[in-house]
Amino acid sequence: MVSLGATLLLKLRIYCNSWTVTLWLQGVCALKEAKDKLEKHVEELTARLQLGKSLRIDLEEAKLRNSLQAMQSKIDETDVLLVKEREAAKKAIEEAPLVIKETPVFIEDSKKANL
Repeated sequence: MVSLGATLLLKLRIYCNSWTVTLWLQGVCALKEAKDKLEKHVEELTARLQLGKSLRIDLEEAKLRNSLQAMQSKIDETDVLLVKEREAAKKAIEEAPLVIKETPVFIEDSKKANL
């Protein structure tokens, strides 16, 4: 038979092993919780990063749209001015005399004319 001392020693070893296993399990659970928290934090940071990228892209697109609209306005203004200038040129051509007359110019000092 097993002596009383050996039985107590065996119970002590079982208790110590179960205590060690309990501590180990607690450590594993704590590590799993920390891992889960870190994964959640990574997901949140990734979502923020994507949102930031999206907002920057939207802002850049808005700036480009504004620049494009400003350029289009200038082009439209230029087109209007060109139409007005063409009309003014046509009107000036229509109103210009058709016959060009030569008028003689008399030179009093021939030395000045040769220069």
